[in-house]
Amino acid sequence: MGKYPVIFLSLKGIDGLSFEAAKYRLTELIGVGAERFAFLADSEKLTENERSKYRAIIHLVNGKYSMDEDMLVSSLQTLSQLLCRHYGQKAMILIDEYDVPLDKAFQHGYYKEMVSLIRGLFGQALKTNDDLQFAVLTGCLRVSKESIFTGLNNFKVYAADDVRYDEEFGFTNEGVKKLLANYNLQFTPVATGTFQSVLARGARSDCYAAAQAALAGESPVGGCLYFNSGYGSGIHNVGAVKISAEPGTAMLSVLPIHHAFCLIMDWLKGFSLGATLCINDSLLHMVRNMSIFKPEIMLMVPMMIETIYKRLAAADPSIPKAVLAEKVFGGKLRIIFTGGAHLDPYYIDRFAEYGVEVLEGYGMSECSPVISNNTPENHKKGSIGKPLENAEIRFENGEILVKGSSVMKGYYQMPDETAETLKDGWLHMLLP
Repeated sequence: MGKYPVIFLSLKGIDGLSFEAAKYRLTELIGVGAERFAFLADSEKLTENERSKYRAIIHLVNGKYSMDEDMLVSSLQTLSQLLCRHYGQKAMILIDEYDVPLDKAFQHGYYKEMVSLIRGLFGQALKTNDDLQFAVLTGCLRVSKESIFTGLNNFKVYAADDVRYDEEFGFTNEGVKKLLANYNLQFTPVATGTFQSVLARGARSDCYAAAQAALAGESPVGGCLYFNSGYGSGIHNVGAVKISAEPGTAMLSVLPIHHAFCLIMDWLKGFSLGATLCINDSLLHMVRNMSIFKPEIMLMVPMMIETIYKRLAAADPSIPKAVLAEKVFGGKLRIIFTGGAHLDPYYIDRFAEYGVEVLEGYGMSECSPVISNNTPENHKKGSIGKPLENAEIRFENGEILVKGSSVMKGYYQMPDETAETLKDGWLHMLLP
C-alpha cells in the first residue's frame, strides 16, 4: 500500500447516442480523475513544460474540459509520466469495466470509432511506457487482443474460470459462508459429478438442477428442472420444439448458457440435430462471428435483432441486399428464433428482405423454457405460434395456465412459493 502512484478509472459511464457524446464523457472522466493530482500543477520536480501538460488535461472552457482527441489519446500516458517524475516511482494504471464503452458503441452504431479511440488510448498508456510499473484492466465481456490490445507486451488474460486470482475477485467460499451466517442462512455445498452421474441423480425424487429465472425480469429463484425423461424435463422440450436441420448444420450460440433458452434450445437441441454448434466469444463480435462461422440457424432476443437492423439500415442504400446479407450474416443464415420479449413485426418484414426468417416463441424458465413457437412450416407474423405438443394451456381469469412434461417440479427449497404457483399440476403466474 502506498508504494506506487495509482491512476484509477472506471469506464462504466462512457455512453452516448453518438461518438462525440461518448468521447466527451471519456474526456470528462480523465479530466476529473486528473484533478486528484492537483499538486502536479505546482510541483517543483516537474519542468514548466511538464506542468503545462498537466494543466492542459484539466483545462476548462465554458465549464467543459477542452482536450482535443490527440491530447485525450495521450492523457493517461502523460499522467503516468508526470506522476513518475514527481514521486520518482513508476505508476500503476487500474481500469475497471474497460469493455463498457465498446459495448455501448456497438449498440449505438459507432463501434469502429470507439475501437480506434480506445486502442489509441491504451496503446500509448500501456505499450512501451517507461513510466508504467504495470496495469490491470477488468471487465465482463471478453474483447480480443486484435480489437484493442494489438501489440501490447507481456499481456496476460485471466478469465472467470482461471484459478490464479480467484480469491481476489468476486465471492470466495469463506466469504459466502460468512455472508450467509450474518443472515442466519445455511451454506449447502452443490453436488458435482460426471455428466452421467448427474443424469442418474435426476431419476431420484430430489431436485438436482436449479435453472435461474432471471430472464425477462423474472424473480431470480431456482426452478427445479430435470434433464432425463421425467416430470419437469428439459429433454421433453428438446423433442417438442420442431426444427428441421441436416446434420452438420452450423448454429451460432450467442446467448448466455446459464439461461434455459440457450442451454436447452441452442445447445441440447443443436446436439440432438447433429448440428455444428459454434460459440460466440463476445456480443461485441457477434456480427464478425456470423461472417466467420456462416450459421444457418440462430437464437436471439429481440434487442439483438433490433441492434443488427440498425447496422443494416445505416449501410449505403446502393449496396444490394444480397451483398449486405453476405457481409453481415455470413450468407447462409435462414432462420432466427426469438423470445424473451415482444418483437415489433416491422423487424420480421425487414429481415425477410435479406432472406432471413424471424420466428417468435413464448415461454419462461419454469417451462424448460418454451411453451409455444412458430415453425418454418407453420407460422404467423406477430404471433407467438402454437403450443408445443407436450404443453396443455388454458385461461383462467385472464391468466395463462400451463400443464405438461416440461413444467418444473417446483421452486428449490421454497414450498410456499411452489404451492402458490403449482396447483393440481397447472403452472400459474403466466400473465400475457
